[in-house]
Amino acid sequence: MDKTRSFSSILIPSATVFISSACIMIIELVAGRLTARHLGSSLYTWTSIIGVVLAGITIGNWLGGRIADKYPARKALASLFGLASVACVVIVALNNVVGEWIWLWKFNWPARVFSHVSIVFLVPSVLLGTISPVVAKMALDRGLSTGRTIGDIYAWGAAGSIAGTFLAGFYLIASMGTIAIIWTVGASLLLLASLYWARLWALYLWASIFLVLVFMGMAPVKWAKDTGPSLGLRVKPDPDILYEDETQYCYVAVKRVPEKHNKRIFMQDKLMHSKIAMDNLLDLQYTYGQIYSAVTHQLSRSWGRDKLSILVIGGGGYVFPRYVQAVWPGSRVDVAEIDPGVTEAAMQALELPYRVVNVCTGDLGQGQVQKFDIETWMPSRNHYGETHSASRYHEFQARRLNIRYRGADGKLQFVHTLNNTVIASPRILIPILELYQNADGTITVPATLRPYMGGMDRITPAI
Repeated sequence: MDKTRSFSSILIPSATVFISSACIMIIELVAGRLTARHLGSSLYTWTSIIGVVLAGITIGNWLGGRIADKYPARKALASLFGLASVACVVIVALNNVVGEWIWLWKFNWPARVFSHVSIVFLVPSVLLGTISPVVAKMALDRGLSTGRTIGDIYAWGAAGSIAGTFLAGFYLIASMGTIAIIWTVGASLLLLASLYWARLWALYLWASIFLVLVFMGMAPVKWAKDTGPSLGLRVKPDPDILYEDETQYCYVAVKRVPEKHNKRIFMQDKLMHSKIAMDNLLDLQYTYGQIYSAVTHQLSRSWGRDKLSILVIGGGGYVFPRYVQAVWPGSRVDVAEIDPGVTEAAMQALELPYRVVNVCTGDLGQGQVQKFDIETWMPSRNHYGETHSASRYHEFQARRLNIRYRGADGKLQFVHTLNNTVIASPRILIPILELYQNADGTITVPATLRPYMGGMDRITPAI
């Protein structure tokens, strides 16, 4: 057989096993992120994922060899790729459903992690593991030399695994998100199935169903958002989650504490990393923050310093750095945070640091009976600055405006009035521009302001 014919004969089998192996590794890496929302990220999690996927590949190889001997290769591959596409959709639904199964909590932690991973990811691994033996049989049936053909199939399978690992780890997860990746892998497997057996009507039926499910699982329309969770295609919405994102390092979320809406917790994967009282930065909620505070106060007194220079390793919710700036104005606080997504979460959902001041009598203005100021942290001042104000008067303003009401006794009386500065613009621009400024000079637009900025999420300096 000439070299040209040999190359063309091995090209399709090699490409097939390359893509299927890449899909297996992409699913394996995505599995770590999907399960982290329910189980966290630990040695148990990754041991279970790697072990279950390898077990699935092993079982799939065993089944694939028998399928290759019994059925025509092209029809077998079309069926297997089609079933693998279905299994990808099942991953999305099962992960959401199994994560809420209370009975799994009866197991010890390693057993619970292993059970969750096995239920969700074993079947897809088995189905994709059947591909290589069937492809190898198809290549051998074309009359290619046995040793070289098997070697090529193994090599291209390994190359696909490497490519899938790097592609998912370095690019896909951060740019697309785990759920979108699963849907993309499912669509790719469906496309391969149709290429191998274009006349199989079941594939067209599944393609129609697949498109509907993708829309219900991903589309930003109300009915899809309402229906998707009931089918397990979306995570059930949690009204207490104010912000969530998938970064290159982990799943991050900021949650409001139920019944205590002024308190928020910062989550990375399944673990709480910090807790903050939004109306009082000095009220440290987390034990390690209280310990840091006690140590810092002791060192500050020992050294006789009212301004500190501190390096914080890991941003978390940026609770302690804000505490230091509030207690020791003018201090230098450097934060080393490897994940930009953590900083983004702290800015977007933990919002601007502020405090509420009950103004003392001596500082009240003319006619004021009581006054509350909201002061927002302004880094350039190393201090809080007034951005909102609410004052209560008795009859002072009403007399000048002659605003009266008739009481139950029929007598006319002057009303009591309130005088509020809801937002002191342009003063509020100071903390927004300073606290939301990025290293490249751009300004991240707070999520609550984006609807009023035409959807703009970033302000870029004019060049």
